Amino acid sequence: MMLLSAAAVVCALPVITIGPSLLAMNAVLTRLADDRCQGGILQEFWSAFRTKFLRGLMLEGVAGLYLLAMAWSAALADALEKGGGAIRVLLFVSLALAAMVSVYLVPLLADS
Repeated sequence: MMLLSAAAVVCALPVITIGPSLLAMNAVLTRLADDRCQGGILQEFWSAFRTKFLRGLMLEGVAGLYLLAMAWSAALADALEKGGGAIRVLLFVSLALAAMVSVYLVPLLADS
């Protein structure tokens, strides 16, 4: 497990590959839990990393656009004198919903 974590951290060092690295690590952990691992952990990780690369980049791009929209909304809430509190509450609810969706979405994208 430490080897898998180290491989995921090394592959996630360039910030752009955090998504593919997380998807690959999740895929390998799922295979290990289901006893479907044929090779070594590093071979499984590298294989999953290559196959999930574009999917992980798309996931990361969508998350980046979402966070950019949330930052813009937070700046808008700061600029407004009235109604800024309501926007902040909506931002918090939206971020909580996004976190819940990502808990479901990452394993779904990693396993398929």
